[in-house]
Amino acid sequence: MGKSCLCPGFSTLICNLMISSGQNDDECEPWMTEYLSGSGKEIYCTTLSPSFGGMTFNEVCSQLYRVTGATLFAVEITDTLGYSRVILNPARYRIPPNT
Repeated sequence: MGKSCLCPGFSTLICNLMISSGQNDDECEPWMTEYLSGSGKEIYCTTLSPSFGGMTFNEVCSQLYRVTGATLFAVEITDTLGYSRVILNPARYRIPPNT
């Protein structure tokens, strides 16, 4: 909540990413139609195809969006000790082969 003081709309963004809504009213103002469209989006965690191995995160993002319309914005990385962490937009990160 405090983050919204520095970045207005932050809490709304996070809330909308966690909960999707299927409402859409054609008689709304244009900004409200766009907001409702965005609030209907959902987040999924999935495993990347091995065919993305060796590509940078940016290359994978571009290809996924171009082919499917999906937006990739983070990747989960597991280190050699087995600890994993999620990294948002690791632009130049290269996807390991055979993952």
